[in-house]
Amino acid sequence: VVGGDDTEDAAAASSPTYETQSPEVNRRRALSLYRRLLRSAERMPTPNRQNYVKRKTQEEYRKHKTLTDPQEIEFQLRLADTNL
Repeated sequence: VVGGDDTEDAAAASSPTYETQSPEVNRRRALSLYRRLLRSAERMPTPNRQNYVKRKTQEEYRKHKTLTDPQEIEFQLRLADTNL
């Protein structure tokens, strides 16, 4: 068979898979990342940049605090981790 299974394998390989964790583990990870992001703001070169990073971190965490989808939670946690 030419091409039949290859396209399905390629699609499966390109779609991200997320390991879901318990709500308590996610909560601890989120709080730890939040604290680390706020601390990293102190290392910004100017007070304006420091305030921007703090404000943006607070806004994003407030916006996503009601998420319930495990995959979306994992995605947001990974996104926050890349911002460090």
